[in-house]
Amino acid sequence: MLFEQAVSELDLLQRHLAVLKVVAARGPIGILKLSDATGMEVHKIRYSLRILEQNGLIRPSQQGAVLGDNYTGFMETMEQNFRNLENILRTVEEQGKQIEEQWSGLSGYEGNGLWGCFSFYIFLHLFFLPVFFPPGFPCLFFFCFSSCPFPPFFSACPFFALFFSLSFFRPLFLPALFSACFSVCPFPPAFFHGAGPMSPFPACRLPPAVTIFITEYPEITPKEGKIMTDPDNISRPDFLSEESLLALARKVAEGTKKAVDTIIGKEEADDFMFIGADGTDTKRIDLIAENEAIRLFEEFGHPMRIISEEIGEKIIGEDPEFSVILDPLDGTNNAVTGIPFYSISIAFAKPDLTDIFCGYIRNLANGDEFFAYEGKGALMNGEKIRSSSVSLIKELTISAYGYRHDKDRAGKICSRVRKIRILGSVALELSYVAAGKIDAFIDVRSALRLVDIAAGQLIVREAGGSVSDGFGCNLALPDNLVKPVNLVASNGVVHQDILDLISYDEIPCRSELYYYKGKVSKIAVVSRCDNKDALDMVRKIVDTFGDQVDVVLSSSPARLLGMDERGISVSKMEEEHVDLVISIGGDGTILRNIAKMKKPIPIIGIHMGTVGFLADVDPENAIDVISHLIRGFVYDERPRLELSVNGRFVQNSINEVVAISSLQAKIITFEIFVNGTLLNEVRADGIVFATPTGSTAYAMSAGGPIISPDVDAVEIVPLAPFKLSSRPWIIPFDNEITIRVKESKKTAVLVVDGKTVLSDISTEENPVDRHITGNDVVTIRRSRYPARFVRVSDAIFFDKVHRKLQ
Repeated sequence: MLFEQAVSELDLLQRHLAVLKVVAARGPIGILKLSDATGMEVHKIRYSLRILEQNGLIRPSQQGAVLGDNYTGFMETMEQNFRNLENILRTVEEQGKQIEEQWSGLSGYEGNGLWGCFSFYIFLHLFFLPVFFPPGFPCLFFFCFSSCPFPPFFSACPFFALFFSLSFFRPLFLPALFSACFSVCPFPPAFFHGAGPMSPFPACRLPPAVTIFITEYPEITPKEGKIMTDPDNISRPDFLSEESLLALARKVAEGTKKAVDTIIGKEEADDFMFIGADGTDTKRIDLIAENEAIRLFEEFGHPMRIISEEIGEKIIGEDPEFSVILDPLDGTNNAVTGIPFYSISIAFAKPDLTDIFCGYIRNLANGDEFFAYEGKGALMNGEKIRSSSVSLIKELTISAYGYRHDKDRAGKICSRVRKIRILGSVALELSYVAAGKIDAFIDVRSALRLVDIAAGQLIVREAGGSVSDGFGCNLALPDNLVKPVNLVASNGVVHQDILDLISYDEIPCRSELYYYKGKVSKIAVVSRCDNKDALDMVRKIVDTFGDQVDVVLSSSPARLLGMDERGISVSKMEEEHVDLVISIGGDGTILRNIAKMKKPIPIIGIHMGTVGFLADVDPENAIDVISHLIRGFVYDERPRLELSVNGRFVQNSINEVVAISSLQAKIITFEIFVNGTLLNEVRADGIVFATPTGSTAYAMSAGGPIISPDVDAVEIVPLAPFKLSSRPWIIPFDNEITIRVKESKKTAVLVVDGKTVLSDISTEENPVDRHITGNDVVTIRRSRYPARFVRVSDAIFFDKVHRKLQ
């Protein structure tokens, strides 16, 4: 048992090591790519990713996985853990020698050939073979040869071994010759028989993982010396086993069905009760279904966390051992009207809602039952299911939502497929994709919630299908009920074809979200020049994509990198037909370069600064993200402020315009007018006029509210006001704001996105003092051209703020 356990642990550690090596070498990478790279089964890779994430070796990202914070720390525990495993194997070896001594005169299959051959095998590896041949090859041949079903004396006969190798294994002649010659050694024949991996006796097979252990030390070990279990038998309590969860889900589904059957199709089923936790109307039938489902889960008797559509969150017991993601009635409108297509959806996950490992969906009208347990495939009514194999868009039968919201985005795919089905229960439609009855499910409304898709997406994956967000990125499930997602699920064969149709070369799908029209043929890279890593990233981008698209650089990095032929002024990038700008640095780099563009080009930021609200992409993900963007991309339009003084244009601002006293720590009085009407007279150090984009910058530090980019408004925030009544204001963006300095003897300066202005526009013919006085009129209005920011994921603004401010 000690031997088997040690070899099993070594094999598992090797699988984890393989995953880590791929992540470390190739950066963000998806599950399927990991499978290709390591040759492991997908469910074992998922298990390895989960273990490595728990130990801090890797962390998830939108594109896959990246090295985590504890990667270096794990090296410290490597030696002790593997020393423990060595001791186990050494003990087995010693026991084998003792047993072999007792059976030294025995020939044939009766002897304990496992221990003898294992002892001799280690002996060969450690002392003889490294001297003559590359470690592993001779011994591996000899070891496999010892499993042949011939009488034992053949194993000790050099002539038979030589003949056998020349006849069947010519490429291994030298190793075989050595093995043949060495086989005349005085060890008993039982040492060489019956223990190889091809042995006809399974009990005597020695796993080849020992060869890996002797010849190649893995680079990592489990955290804190813990020995991990076999991924095929993931360590979970019995009550979370496949059989137990299926029985529990069936019990809840049966009880819920009985509860709602009494009201199906009746007018009272549609009675409005309250606004549910997900922000939608809760009908009487929804409440009945949820109450019964939660009651049955409470009877289960184990602490758990329930996330449900109506109630939100409910903790049963203390210290929950798992989570239930519940949609007690998916397809409420169908149930209310008596259309037999409504379901219950149940997913089981870790307490923090990560690692959804089990999903169950039942059609409460006809009894169709779908079930998946991670790594075990998917079932429909107890039978294994697979997604369809349709490979042509024109032959697809799809379920597609978003026609009313995103006509152009959904219309292109809908006009090309064979049939469209909009059935009214997302969970069931995903299940029928898994069963091959529907080829794909598409929802681009950004209206789906966690409870809608938690179970269904797992069932699709386990049936061999593919699931992603609407941009082709890995689906990042939220840990709450309110964050919306969009989803594409398919049989996997046509997944990329669907994404190409709905994601690229499209016209606007809603007011502030746009798809870039046309092929990306030229990209520009702007960068901070005081950071070696940033300049190295510029060079890497040029080397990687220079053969795919035309790559130009802003003047300063081009000069520093000796690429003057690629240099171009930022202000001329539009007339040079640049499709996409890649900014390397922090928010300041983005702001400075947007300010130089009259009509901003879509820009994406690679974060090499500090906080980085505008720079979304981590450096380790940059190449993968850019390779995705050059096929087409989606971008947001953010309004900018236009600043004028005495009717003369000064500059546009993406974050804020600040009017502040020219004398430090001196208070000044401003008059603020909105559309010619006095809004307020503010006595303060200064005033911030911020866009929603800038609400997380200076305005937030001054005590102003954080504004979602979806809100079309300007916020006015006094800086250290004298009166407590001087509070922030939120006004519509289309209003014109006018500022005057009330005190004639005091002056103020204007700062746009962190840079003092006015002196920049002064000329000999039209001198402009850098200070404004009571005689000057400062005007702020909406800029004609907005800023354009490339969107790389479905992560919403609130999540970003929460993450950045932690």
